[in-house]
Amino acid sequence: MKKFILTLLLVFTTLFSFAQREVEFARTYSLLLGVKNYKSEVTWGEVQECDILVQIEKSKVTIYSDRPQEYYVIDILTDESNYSKWLMSDPRGVKCWLYMGVTENNDYYMGIEYNDYVWFYMIKPQE
Repeated sequence: MKKFILTLLLVFTTLFSFAQREVEFARTYSLLLGVKNYKSEVTWGEVQECDILVQIEKSKVTIYSDRPQEYYVIDILTDESNYSKWLMSDPRGVKCWLYMGVTENNDYYMGIEYNDYVWFYMIKPQE
C-alpha cells in the first residue's frame, strides 16, 4: 500500500510539477466527448471550451462540473514519465479508467473512460 501511495504521489508530482501537498488542483480549458459503439470504436464530438476545477488527492479525483464527479483510485495500471492510467471507481461502484499525461506540446490532459462513453479534458495546473 505504501508503494501504491508513493507511486501515485510521484505520478501527480511528475505530471504537474507541483510542490508536495496533500491536495492538488488543476483547471480544465477544453473538453472532448466520445461515444463508444459495441466494437469499442469511439465517435468523437466537437472540442468545447470549459473552465472546471479538478481536485486531485491521494485516493480520489474530483471534477467540479455542474454535477461534481468523484473517482476513487483502485489501482495504477500504467505509470510512465509522461503518461499514466488508473483503474478507478465512481460513487455507484462502476469501474472506469482515468488517464493523465503530457502531450508532445507539453499540454496536460486527463481522460475518463467507461465502457460506453469517454471524455478528455485539457488541463492546466493551479498554483
